[in-house]
Amino acid sequence: MAKDANPDKKKKKKQPGASKVVFLKKLPVKIRSLIFKLQQNYPFFAEMHEDEIEEFLRQCENKTFHNGEVIFEKGAGGDKFYLIVSGSVLIFPGSAEIRLEPGNVFGEMAILDHSEQTATAMAASDVTLLSLHQEVFSTEMLALRSKIAIGIAKQLSEKLRNANQIMSQIADQLTDASKKIAEI
Repeated sequence: MAKDANPDKKKKKKQPGASKVVFLKKLPVKIRSLIFKLQQNYPFFAEMHEDEIEEFLRQCENKTFHNGEVIFEKGAGGDKFYLIVSGSVLIFPGSAEIRLEPGNVFGEMAILDHSEQTATAMAASDVTLLSLHQEVFSTEMLALRSKIAIGIAKQLSEKLRNANQIMSQIADQLTDASKKIAEI
């Protein structure tokens, strides 16, 4: 009977119902340090465990854009969302511009509802992004999928709150302008 030359290459059977990812190696110190920084500095990662962040990072693509480079155009199909790691991004929903800094995500609406991009995104400096394809929502790690969705929802909520504040300020300015016109 011939002995297997490499017993490490034996296929492992997947147990029915098993969906937990098991990492065989201990994370290098550099990666553990990165994960700790992500948890401390970016609200998006605050509620994720180390293994979930590691899986998230495995599924991300690291992208770099140079100052002035367009990341995506308004009206383009969207199948990714982006997390800013360094640098800043300008979002142009119309004639206005919104500056996003490290820790912010953008492009998330398109992957949630499979719609076109509602704005143009452009690098405001050299920028490093993590991009995540919508397929991440098909990951077997239910907890990770849930935490990504919650992270996106929190950032959308913050953006909506800021938009409401801006609309309130504009309404106040219009009211003041109407009163001044009425006085004339």
